[in-house]
Amino acid sequence: MNNYTKRVIPIGCMRFVFHMGTPPFSTLTNDYQPITFVEGHMTSYSNLTYHSHCKQVIVVFTFQGAHVFFYISILEFYNSSKSQTRAIKNRYKNLKQYEN
Repeated sequence: MNNYTKRVIPIGCMRFVFHMGTPPFSTLTNDYQPITFVEGHMTSYSNLTYHSHCKQVIVVFTFQGAHVFFYISILEFYNSSKSQTRAIKNRYKNLKQYEN
């Protein structure tokens, strides 16, 4: 399979991205994307270069909807992406404060 590039245009919502296969190379970060990550509101496009076959599942959240799943300030995600491990750790840390 040949390399191919796709352009990602910002949509104004948070996304939870799952890659199945080799993740693409992003021109925005100048690195390969993580297998799974949460991406906030982006203000610029990026190009993703795929080097092999890769399936993706992308869950798009409104800001209100994302708050239910991620107890992290929305500003922390602005123009950036976080690995899903970090997002989940922050959620459990915040939930522990409500334990007896």
